[in-house]
Amino acid sequence: MQIWIMNTDGSNQRQLTTVTDGVCQPTWSPDGMTLAVISPCSQKRNPYYEDARIYLLDADGTNMRPLMENSPGGDFDPAWSWDGKKIAFTSQRNEVAHIFIYDLVETTISEVSNTPQADFQPAWAPDGKRLAFVSQKAYNHIFIMSITGEDRMQFSTNGNVNDYWPDWGPDNQFILFSRSKEGPFFPWLLGQTYE
Repeated sequence: MQIWIMNTDGSNQRQLTTVTDGVCQPTWSPDGMTLAVISPCSQKRNPYYEDARIYLLDADGTNMRPLMENSPGGDFDPAWSWDGKKIAFTSQRNEVAHIFIYDLVETTISEVSNTPQADFQPAWAPDGKRLAFVSQKAYNHIFIMSITGEDRMQFSTNGNVNDYWPDWGPDNQFILFSRSKEGPFFPWLLGQTYE
């Protein structure tokens, strides 16, 4: 798997990466100048990439470099804060998948979801104060918490369904996510207002 870019109409497609171990999960920085990606990525996995690390590369595909030196691996799901100063991500560095935040200015890392169950796929609220994410119990559902891990609450409804990939609308009032039933993975999109 490699990273490609194209115009919004599908034209001018071109390959940005040629990494032997594969690259996936691209996410743009707010200024559009940098991509965060993960590698190795030989194929799509759902939801964990146990041996992956997060890398940054310039928008033209050059200057690929690790986000953090000496990362133990198992870092994936990068998500830029709306001001471009932090990246939330999932890590299995403490065995159970949890949400971490890397501060690009201070070059510090903090664990913000220290729970018995797995938490993954973080998404920043536009105001920078909250994260939506997936929490795995019997089924996967969308939760919300502050960026310090406080005020944790379930957002999507219970049921024998799995919810993935939350994303906030730019007005801070709406979250879009994927939902699938048990069995074959045929997801559909749901939107729910945040109140």
